[in-house]
Amino acid sequence: MNDTGQLRPETRRRVLAAAAELGFEPNLQARSLTSGRTFTVGLLTSDSIGRFSIPILQGVEDALGADSISVFLCDARGDAERERKYVRTLLNRRVDGIVVTARKTDVRPSIGSLPVPVVYAYAQSDRPQDRAVISDDVQAVDLQLEQIGRVAAQELLARIAGGTATGARLLPGRLVVRASSGRSAH
Repeated sequence: MNDTGQLRPETRRRVLAAAAELGFEPNLQARSLTSGRTFTVGLLTSDSIGRFSIPILQGVEDALGADSISVFLCDARGDAERERKYVRTLLNRRVDGIVVTARKTDVRPSIGSLPVPVVYAYAQSDRPQDRAVISDDVQAVDLQLEQIGRVAAQELLARIAGGTATGARLLPGRLVVRASSGRSAH
């Protein structure tokens, strides 16, 4: 079932046919134990209105859904204590990574150095080591929010897989993936 055995092609076809006939669904908890991954990602937002976070969520889900990764949505509503609680909750749930978004691209406090990859989408942190996906074209941002979400999810997947992308890249639609500003948040 997991393509790790050494079965003859005919035996494999019979096993897969029997599994389909019985309606077999793989156990995600067992898959998590063998892979070391939960196939979940947290999306932490402070945009309680949803104008920016909803299209970004759609882009993140579009990019991650193909890999069967589920997204936990956490709305901190601009409350720092609520945000810390959600970060602890996501880490306790053993998410594979976190996407952080906000209602504006201003520099915001970092959620810190965590044991999982973090990518900021339509947001940037005050910590230069953090990765950010933002638009460099304010007028086109409404059209790009889903794309920002997709690119942030792809960046997060690369980091989960051990990738260490660095530097700035100009992406189609004038999106930039780069280290966060490192400037102090107001």
